Amino acid sequence: SSVASRSFSTPGFEGRQNPVYPTTWNKWFPHEPVPSTPKIGPYLVPVEEKTVYHFCTCGESASQPWCEAPGARCGKMADFVPKVHIPGSTKSEHFCGCKKAPTELCNGTCIILYADLFPFQVCAIAFGSAFTFCGVFLTWMMHP
Repeated sequence: SSVASRSFSTPGFEGRQNPVYPTTWNKWFPHEPVPSTPKIGPYLVPVEEKTVYHFCTCGESASQPWCEAPGARCGKMADFVPKVHIPGSTKSEHFCGCKKAPTELCNGTCIILYADLFPFQVCAIAFGSAFTFCGVFLTWMMHP
């Protein structure tokens, strides 16, 4: 079975629209709510200066990365609270799509999630990168 279908079979995650991937922390300490993962990778979104945005933390909002019902609690899942984001300037920002980052901005945590979900592919990428850099590039640079 696929990773997505295995994630839905976990108790307590029925009825969600997006897959749920518990982190190692969630597996070890199962008392915190686990957000859904609408996207593995960031959302590149243009934002305007001093505009109040409400970042979805549950992962179930249809208007990702923004919450559909901003307020004290999430409209779809009451265990989650939207995070307020007020940008300092008008620009495009990378917002977390996997909902595993500690803030609303993407910090690369999705790479760890991708490695957890697809270990063989990540090992192949790591081997290929190491071979290319160490095997080919350094041999070319250090040859007598």
